[in-house]
Amino acid sequence: MRTYGVVAILFLFLILYGLLNLRLVTWRKTDLTGYGEITDYEVTEVYDKMAPLGKKTMLTFRLSGVRSDFDTLLFMTAHQNVTVYVGSREVYRLEAEAGVVTPKSPGVVYNEVVFQDGDNGKEIRIELEPVYAGEDKLPDLMLGNGYQIIKVILFSNLPILLLCTCVILIGVIQIITALMNRKQEEHVGIALTHSTFTIIVGIWKILDSDFIALFGKAVPILSLITYVVMMFLPIMLAKFVRDTIDVYKSTLWHIPEVVSLFGIILTVILQFFGVLDFRESIWITEVSLASAFLCIFAGIGVYVKDNGWDRDAKNGLICGVLGFVWMAIDTYTYFATKGVTRFPFSMLLFLVFLLLMIGHRMRLSRMGMEIGMQARQYKKIAYHDALTGFFNRAAYVDFLASSDFNPKKSVLVAFDLNNLKKCNDQLGHDKGDIYVKESAKIIMDCFGERGRCYRLGGDEFGAILMDESLDGCARRVKRMYERVARFNQASNDIHMGIACGYAIYDPEEDEDVHATIRRADKMMYEEKFRMKQQAGA
Repeated sequence: MRTYGVVAILFLFLILYGLLNLRLVTWRKTDLTGYGEITDYEVTEVYDKMAPLGKKTMLTFRLSGVRSDFDTLLFMTAHQNVTVYVGSREVYRLEAEAGVVTPKSPGVVYNEVVFQDGDNGKEIRIELEPVYAGEDKLPDLMLGNGYQIIKVILFSNLPILLLCTCVILIGVIQIITALMNRKQEEHVGIALTHSTFTIIVGIWKILDSDFIALFGKAVPILSLITYVVMMFLPIMLAKFVRDTIDVYKSTLWHIPEVVSLFGIILTVILQFFGVLDFRESIWITEVSLASAFLCIFAGIGVYVKDNGWDRDAKNGLICGVLGFVWMAIDTYTYFATKGVTRFPFSMLLFLVFLLLMIGHRMRLSRMGMEIGMQARQYKKIAYHDALTGFFNRAAYVDFLASSDFNPKKSVLVAFDLNNLKKCNDQLGHDKGDIYVKESAKIIMDCFGERGRCYRLGGDEFGAILMDESLDGCARRVKRMYERVARFNQASNDIHMGIACGYAIYDPEEDEDVHATIRRADKMMYEEKFRMKQQAGA
C-alpha cells in the first residue's frame, strides 16, 4: 500500500512538473502577433497631497500601432489607485469605494483600457497611487488584442488552477466518502473538518491567483475573502495536526484558537474604525500563524514525551513541517512579489501534504471499519442465539425497554417445546438440536414476517408481533400447529410439540408489560398441560 502511495505521488509530481515546464515554454515561444509589451516609457514620481500616501508614479509613452484588432491596453496593479489619460483626457479610473468595512484598496486587478484609431500618436499617461507603503511595483504594460492577452493570462495560470481544482475535488470526494461511511467510520467529524479545510485552501489559492484579478473590478469582495480565509488559517492548521496525532488533552492546542480569535476580533475592529485595513493588519495573522506552529511543535513534543516516538507522532511531525514550509514559502512569495504570485510551488507542496494526510485518513478509516466490524460481530454474538440465529433473551429485554416497542400495539407470544429433554436423553443431543432448529424454522415462518422472534432459553421461545391483533395472532398459531402436524407425519423419530400462549397489553388488567408476559405464559402453560393430557390419552 505504501509503495502504491509513493508511486502515485511521484506520478503526480511528473505530471505537474510537465505542466509547469509547458507553461514556461509557452511564455517563451507563443506567437506575439496578437499583443506586445510596452517597455519604452518614462517614469516620473511626483508628490501629491491628494494621493493616499502623498505621492504617485506616472508612466508616460506615445501610443502607436493601434487598429481595430490591436486596441487594448491591459496591465495588473496591486493595491494602487489608477488613472489613465489620453492626452489631457481622462479615459479610465480605478479606486476603491469608501466604506466602513470595505478596504481602501481596490485590491489586485487587471486594468483594461480600449483605445480608438484616432489615439495613435497621442501621449498616454498612467498615474499610479499606492494605497499601502511598499506597494509601488511598476506593472507590465501589454498592448494588443484583448482576447489574445486574456487567453495568455488564463493559460499562464493553468497550473495553479489545476492544482487548486484537484485540491477542491479531493476535499469534496472526502466529504462524500465520509458521509457515505458515517455508520462504519468512527472519525467522521475529523474527516469532515479536514475536507472542509482542504476545500477552503483550494478556494483561497484560486482567489489569490492572477486569474481572479481579471474579475477584481466586477466583484470587489473577492479582495476581502483572501484575508478572511487567512485569519482562520491558524485555527484550521492547528486542528488539522491535532486530529492527525489524535490528541486532545493538552491545553496547548487551544492557544492557537484563542490567539487567532483575538486577532480576528482585533483586525475587524481596526478595519471597522478605519485604523488599519485588512491588508495593513496582515501582520496580526502572521503572529497567529507563528503561535499556531509553536503550539503545534510543542504539542507534538508533549505527545512524544507521554506516548513515545510512535507512528502518530511521526505523522504529526511530517504534517507540521510540511505545513510550516508551505506557509513559509507562500508568505515569502506573497511579500516578495508584493501580493502578485504566479508560481504554484506552495500549492504543489500543499497537495503533497494533502496526499500524505489522505493516506493517514485512509489508515484511520480502515482501522475504524475493522473495529466497527468487530464490534458488530461481538454485538451479534451477544444478542443472537448460535443454534437458531434468533435473537436471545438479552435482545428481548432490550427491545421491551426501547422506544421502538409499543405495548398497546404489540402481541407478546410465548412458546415452549414439549419433551425436548426427553428427545435429548433418548435420541441424543444431535436430534435435540434438529428438534430446536426445525421448531425455530416453523416459528419464524409463521410469526417472523410480523415481528421479531427470540430464543429465550433451552426450550423457551418468544415473539413480539408489531401492529397485530389477537385474532390475527390466533390465525398464525393455527398455521403453526398445522405445520407441526405435517412435520410429525414426515418424521420417523422426532415428535414435535410447541405449546403457545399470547396476550396484548391491557391497561385495565396489566400493571406493566411484564404482567402481559405473565398472562401469555399462563396461556402457554395451560396449552402445554392440555397437549400432554392429549398425548397421555
